[in-house]
Amino acid sequence: MDLRLLYGVAYGRTWFGKWGYKFSRGSFGVTQLKYERAIQILSSLDLSKIIHDFFNTRQGEMVKRIINIYRDASETRMITISDLFQFMLAFKSTPLIRRKIALALARISSKSSTHTTEQPETCLFKDPNHHSPFIAKFNESRWPARRLDDVVRVILNTLEANGSKMHRQTLRDAVRQHIGDTGLIDFVIKNIDKVMVENRTIRRVVDPVTRKLVISLQDVAQEGKSEKKMESHADIPDLEPGVDVSKDLQFLCDYVLLGYPDSHLVGVATKAILDCKHFVKQWQFKGSSEDSFLRLVLRVSPSYNELMKELTRPLPPSDLLVVPQYATVDELKLMVQRSLRDTYHLMDKFVVRDIQIGKMEEKDYMDGIMCGAEQGVPVWVKGCGLDLDTKLRYQGGADDWTVDCGCGAKDDDGERMVACDVCRVWQHTRCNSIEDNEAAPPRFRCCRCRAGKKY
Repeated sequence: MDLRLLYGVAYGRTWFGKWGYKFSRGSFGVTQLKYERAIQILSSLDLSKIIHDFFNTRQGEMVKRIINIYRDASETRMITISDLFQFMLAFKSTPLIRRKIALALARISSKSSTHTTEQPETCLFKDPNHHSPFIAKFNESRWPARRLDDVVRVILNTLEANGSKMHRQTLRDAVRQHIGDTGLIDFVIKNIDKVMVENRTIRRVVDPVTRKLVISLQDVAQEGKSEKKMESHADIPDLEPGVDVSKDLQFLCDYVLLGYPDSHLVGVATKAILDCKHFVKQWQFKGSSEDSFLRLVLRVSPSYNELMKELTRPLPPSDLLVVPQYATVDELKLMVQRSLRDTYHLMDKFVVRDIQIGKMEEKDYMDGIMCGAEQGVPVWVKGCGLDLDTKLRYQGGADDWTVDCGCGAKDDDGERMVACDVCRVWQHTRCNSIEDNEAAPPRFRCCRCRAGKKY
């Protein structure tokens, strides 16, 4: 199981978060805000809605059985998939005998009471030529079925006249020109997902770019194709829910979180979480008054010309330097110089000329660095002797390459990339519509180079 996904949904953090590791950066343009939003979307996914969404799929019955067996085994009410995962992870760690007793009681309870689940809203009109009553959920509204049908007909005609796809607010404004009751319009638009009218289906999806709700109209054949992912698993594992908690968790991750179509809000959120692989921990310096060493954060400060012409890729992170508390400035310079030479190939002959200890004035450390220097204070270093001709000036290795992908990536993030044969700039294959199981074309030109040339 991918623990980034499982623990993210259960606890709102990756598995490494138990040790203080937090989001650093994502691939394919995933920012921290998008990552946190994706975690929130998945964590709040209602269990009843999951059962409803997979009602007519091959894995639907197993999904329902797994959810219900752990619902019955829990002493507290579980609403969301986050509640379920938290319980299952804790349940997995309990002694075997306690698990067997809890599951036995759960099976007895499930025989005497059943969980009520919503029926799928797959067909609004049984006969395209006649109005028919809505299913139970719509019957609970304060509007009669005929008025609801009228609104759906207006929505259908409006979508047909506007390219079969409209943002929610735009569609609402257009329908208001024909229907005066805004409450009725809002009710229908809110509940119109997967409604089949004649041979077409009206769907609600989230635009992955604008993050706005879009109402679209699709043919039944196209609808079946877009939902193919939810039926893509040929062999559904034969499980006995509750016997092996790990296998139950694996099933829910594979067939629920990864089972929604890529265009679905859950599918978009899942992909965003899986596109985040870089988590870091900010080390906290903890020193005491009796500590005889200072721990300093070492950073090199290149000149403007070096940054603009030579060091065009991101510089390495800060280095940790541990020095005696009563070291003089000259001794500190030698220790800094030795540390940099030992660490970086391009600093093999680097000579330290000047240092700046935090915000301290030069007079504060003329005789030593103990006057006001604190644990974790940054030390900025200037000098000469950088070997800018070496091929090993970057952490990425000897290759002198440039990353500038349309998603915002400026450095190698471990994802599959392809280089443009014209500008030699590397970009993600996925961002250029090249699937992971598809070979890169022998001749590749990025969109910027294609836009500048005529075929």
